[in-house]
Amino acid sequence: MRSGLELLRPRPDVSDSYFETFHIIRFCIDIMSYTILPASTADLSEIVTIYNAAFKEDRIIGNLMAAVPLEVKKAYDIAWYRREFDMSKLNGLRFYKAVDQHGKMVGYAKWQYPYTLTPDQEEEKRRLDNAKNDILPLPKGTNTELYREFFEPLHEKQRRYAQKETIYCESVGPLAFTHRSGLLWPFAL
Repeated sequence: MRSGLELLRPRPDVSDSYFETFHIIRFCIDIMSYTILPASTADLSEIVTIYNAAFKEDRIIGNLMAAVPLEVKKAYDIAWYRREFDMSKLNGLRFYKAVDQHGKMVGYAKWQYPYTLTPDQEEEKRRLDNAKNDILPLPKGTNTELYREFFEPLHEKQRRYAQKETIYCESVGPLAFTHRSGLLWPFAL
């Protein structure tokens, strides 16, 4: 493979447009390498910061808590993700983070893996799921109508079609500067 500097030199055997599109993109990918690691609760603040940056312009997610002060929203999101981490042994969730060559987190992914529960674990999961809204109420100012209309059908479809044996990526959030850099490819493997 040619080094990054070699990629900047024109090659006589390819057209200028090929050089400008492929080789410059390849150069950017080569210098922007990422490592995928398991995430932990110590990463929650960074995960929430990336989540909020990745979805702030989204028409649904960006409007769910538009009237909630940012520090209140961040505290709620951290508590929500902490609950997701705490429940991961009961629901098959696994969290991963992408870090750049300097160790800075630049993205995260939440995967649903197959899982099997004992009868006691099933009862505990059912109890915690039923108490979710009491334990972690939505902050004042949340668009609860939009929340219900968006998430209730989504959760129903997950319960109905995403069986315990299913593996799928539930959410992924990259920082904006990583878009088109190949960051999402490792999360999809």
